[in-house]
Amino acid sequence: MPTKLAIFIENLIKVSKSDDFIEACKEWCFLHKDENAMRDNHCLCTEKLKHQYYYVNTNTGKIIVSGGGHKKLIDRYIVKKIDSRYMNTVNDIIIDKEFVGDYDLEAYCIKNKERIINNFKIKINNLLTIDSLLEYGEYLNEYWFDMIEIDEILDEIDEKIEVLQVEQERQIEQERQIERQRQSEIERQRQSERQRQEERQRQEEKGKKVRQLLQNDIIDIRCCEAKFLCDC
Repeated sequence: MPTKLAIFIENLIKVSKSDDFIEACKEWCFLHKDENAMRDNHCLCTEKLKHQYYYVNTNTGKIIVSGGGHKKLIDRYIVKKIDSRYMNTVNDIIIDKEFVGDYDLEAYCIKNKERIINNFKIKINNLLTIDSLLEYGEYLNEYWFDMIEIDEILDEIDEKIEVLQVEQERQIEQERQIERQRQSEIERQRQSERQRQEERQRQEEKGKKVRQLLQNDIIDIRCCEAKFLCDC
């Protein structure tokens, strides 16, 4: 009966590009650690694990789980690592807990990959600005493009950016319309105020003329009275 180490090496080579164990180890990149007291997942060697270390292959895109002991074998030869700034992305991933021993390795890796892709989609759905989507797209291109197929994910980012741009343009036009209406209302009020001022000026001019006429009439009356008294 093969040892756990032999099973691990055999399975690792099966899901790697290289047939050499050391070269195969260089293909893997550490994702994150999960811990579960129920030991609900298996190492490639079929051992149930409490401490579960997830890796992605940079050539095949396969996702595997390793225990602490076998992890040391992979880490000894690892070349590429995920940038620590983005570890929160993979830390949110809920890897499929089906056991390696329950079905073939290909199905096991596919299921784990689907979980990764789904996590990306959830992340994209939660991003609400063009800048955050562009930044996330750059991250995916830089750290994931060479490891797994993410064209569909990048297309979703582009589509969401287009939707946000249309919405942004609509909102800008709406704000411009509101501003035009505001300026129009201001101009209407100014015009109304000018009309009131002009009306007040007309009334004042009219009042002046009336007062002048009354003043003239008073003068004429006084002159008449004076003449009458003189004649008497």
